[in-house]
Amino acid sequence: MTTRDRVTDFAHRHASDEPRDSNVQVAAAEVGQTLDYLGFAVEDVECARVDYISAKERCEAAIAAGGSDDGQERFEAQRRAYFLLQYRIDTFFFFARVLLDDVVTLIDVGCAPSGMKIGSHSNIEKNLPQLVAAKGVPIPPELSKTLEELEGITHFRDKYVAHRSRLNPGATRGLMMSSESSEIGLGVGWMYPKGNEPLGMIQSGDPTKLHAVLLRYVDEVLDFIESVEASAGRSRDSVRQS
Repeated sequence: MTTRDRVTDFAHRHASDEPRDSNVQVAAAEVGQTLDYLGFAVEDVECARVDYISAKERCEAAIAAGGSDDGQERFEAQRRAYFLLQYRIDTFFFFARVLLDDVVTLIDVGCAPSGMKIGSHSNIEKNLPQLVAAKGVPIPPELSKTLEELEGITHFRDKYVAHRSRLNPGATRGLMMSSESSEIGLGVGWMYPKGNEPLGMIQSGDPTKLHAVLLRYVDEVLDFIESVEASAGRSRDSVRQS
């Protein structure tokens, strides 16, 4: 079963008039919708990558031939494809961040009733241990490890996508592509670094690989919520009968 199908199944199993289950169903549906958006974003990145490579090769061919009648047109096509690919990667990071907050909402309602809420993904490191302590269920080691991997997504989105002009006004961004694989990403660097600005290049990571980490995270969160439900005496495969 795919992660998306599992989220749908999880939502359906919590279809109920009982407030707690109804909240879980809605939260799971939101996770599922954002997973769809992320899937679209990854597909768009790959299409834009292929289009950029094609436009780049056409432009280089015109240059190698000493110019052509449509040389300017080819250059403009390459330029547009370049920034379209950046846009597609930025879009992935926006929806990745949305998913992380959607998952936190699912954790909060899935662990209800509880005296603790995580609230947003930015609070998960601080509040998750307190929430699980209240429920008497330990944080699975694999979930803790995945949360560490996700730090790069939130850091890059916040500092180098959503708030880049305010937080890093001297930074420039560009595409980073592998000549040996289909990996793609954004690179951020400083022409004249100063203060705490890094000397090297900040890399976003490849959206396809990051997507796989996000899918794994959702699966691990579902495992965790189901363990909380089991410890509370709730059946995994049933909800209150209406």
